[in-house]
Amino acid sequence: MQDELFELKQSWKKEQSVARDSKSADWSNQAVAKRNASLFSQYITIVILSCTALLIYLFLIKWYPYSTVYGKTGVWLMFATLLVRILIEVFSIRKAHRIQTWLSAEAYTKATIRYRSFRKFIHGPVTISVVGIYLVGFYLLMPEFSRHAPLWLTILCCVSVPPGAFIMIQQIRKGIKKEMLILQDWIQLNSILDSKE
Repeated sequence: MQDELFELKQSWKKEQSVARDSKSADWSNQAVAKRNASLFSQYITIVILSCTALLIYLFLIKWYPYSTVYGKTGVWLMFATLLVRILIEVFSIRKAHRIQTWLSAEAYTKATIRYRSFRKFIHGPVTISVVGIYLVGFYLLMPEFSRHAPLWLTILCCVSVPPGAFIMIQQIRKGIKKEMLILQDWIQLNSILDSKE
């Protein structure tokens, strides 16, 4: 009877340990999935920015170059801001990959929190500055553009940019909120793992 009771206790402890390990593995997998979701959105951003930069390069630098100082300055401001933003995203992806999943849960959580703070900074003043400089570059194109295009088209371009920029900023904000929620979930999952160690 004692042997059976001892075996039953041992079996119960083993099942508890397996269940706890299984739950930790699930949380760890969820944390990795959250990181991958954040990285996926960054890859999509790089693709969109790269396509835009390529179009600007082809149309405004290679095929139909601007000849005035304002025009050239505007084109290069637009092109340079896109390249800077692409480089920031590449750096950010590399920074996310440097967060080692094999670290202790506490170190992993701290690294994730630092990464979230970095991304929040990028999405705050850096993105606002990039969009502002890009818009300045666009408006620097308008004097030369107006010499080659009808007046109505110039006015349409100048008037449509603020609403377009507003819509773009709203879309950027949605993406930022989504990414920040993903990163916050990632941190919470890491905290859960930390408390289980």
